[in-house]
Amino acid sequence: MDGYRTGTFTWNGKKVPIPNLVTVKGDVLYLEDITIERPTLYEKNVRTDLKTVSLLRIPYIVPKDIALKFTTANLEFLHQKAHACPVYITKYRKLTKKFLSQLPCYDLFFLFCPEERRLLSAIFDIKKKYPQSLLFTEAQPEEIPIFLNAGIDLFNYTKENAAALQQFLKTPTKEYLEKECNSTVKTKRLLKLLYREFYTENEQYTAFKRKKELYISNDSLYRPEVERFRQKIRERYTPPSNIFVLFPCSAKKPYSASKSHRLFKTAIPKNACITELVLTSPLGVVPRELEDYVNYDIPVTGHWSHEETKEAALLLHSILQKVKDPIIYAHLPKEYQKICEDLPFHIINTVVDTPLSKKSLHTLSSYLQGTPKSPFLERKMRALSTFLFDEDIFPESMTVRRKGKGRFKKIVIESDNDLLAVYTTDLSLTEHGTSLATNYTISIDFDLKGDLFCPGVITADPAIRPGDQVIIKVINGNTPVGTGTAVLPGFLMTKMEKGIAVKVKKRFHHAGENHS
Repeated sequence: MDGYRTGTFTWNGKKVPIPNLVTVKGDVLYLEDITIERPTLYEKNVRTDLKTVSLLRIPYIVPKDIALKFTTANLEFLHQKAHACPVYITKYRKLTKKFLSQLPCYDLFFLFCPEERRLLSAIFDIKKKYPQSLLFTEAQPEEIPIFLNAGIDLFNYTKENAAALQQFLKTPTKEYLEKECNSTVKTKRLLKLLYREFYTENEQYTAFKRKKELYISNDSLYRPEVERFRQKIRERYTPPSNIFVLFPCSAKKPYSASKSHRLFKTAIPKNACITELVLTSPLGVVPRELEDYVNYDIPVTGHWSHEETKEAALLLHSILQKVKDPIIYAHLPKEYQKICEDLPFHIINTVVDTPLSKKSLHTLSSYLQGTPKSPFLERKMRALSTFLFDEDIFPESMTVRRKGKGRFKKIVIESDNDLLAVYTTDLSLTEHGTSLATNYTISIDFDLKGDLFCPGVITADPAIRPGDQVIIKVINGNTPVGTGTAVLPGFLMTKMEKGIAVKVKKRFHHAGENHS
């Protein structure tokens, strides 16, 4: 799941893939070979797989007194036995809220609303209340990517819509979504609303990907996964020192593998206890300890937009103010310096001509001489733990060392001869390591033999998002039995009656065994 969802809808043995298109033939809708009664008020002399409750169609701009009468009547009609239900959204917010609050569960909801903000609000309200139900809305081809990302599953069939759906499923990326949303005023408005006004509702369904992402426009600044990254840095990152060095980003990732950052490293004493921050767009600021978790490409022009500068400055300010009396060295080219211009801190410029000049590197090195030292790898592992699990799970007695060579090299974290975790490009917890974690956990009470499905989930941390590393524990005794990657947000795992909740990577025990 990443905004849109894919899967299979099953009805009386008939199965169809989701998302999909619906064809209209008279009073019958065809979802491939599943038939659905078309939403109308009049009684229809047709037999279909899914019966639709008959409601009064309420125009969006109908006078309020009529909207009230029709809504009241429709609430009475909801007692009909049916499988699908139309939802007519009007401009009267309280009436819509009243109707949605009394709406029972159906397998399918038809949503009718010409106004983007109210339509998105209804989508998220119904998704949260009835996450297993399908949602339909009529759409133009250019609207399909944005509606899919908002949570719509079904659309009206046209040849153009079929082509648009197939194209999106081939390239279900945010850069494709943002490109398509530049097609019309409506799609651009939908995108801005989805990214900004409905961030809280949308973010919980969105995964932060480790594969390379393309950030091609100012819209990318407000992708839910990008804003979540900035939020996690604000809330979870603790500077290891009050000595800060600000660096520019590089095209190569991780930054430390780039030619420029390898040269920067020559100016820093080994294991110097400093806070290295890389300024970049759209993420804003990436601490050195977390650079392995970002992989992206942007069009580099040397020009920063007002919004890019603002977001980077806000995040930088939130990090700097976490320490008392920060000492800040800006090893930045001129185009980056405006990020720091309005910050209420004294900032020392270490650049002479360019950041890579010998004079610049010598200047930076001279400022950092005599800096206190602490093992960087230990700081990195603690920062990663806090970033991923919202807690530093490692004890004071932890030891960190490198092991292996070439593509087999890794970092191992141990304590009292117990292996806690292994780090290559991700932090992989062992059984001992998971026993120290209290967040991002899921509880079960049965034998864990493969992937974890939703019916087996008893509790799940609501902080879990798709793609997060999670820890599976037995509810009695709190014993860890495995780790995996979340497929769904935590709050959905206990609501869904079927589907995979976690792709299990490691299994330590059978959850049904006696671990005493």
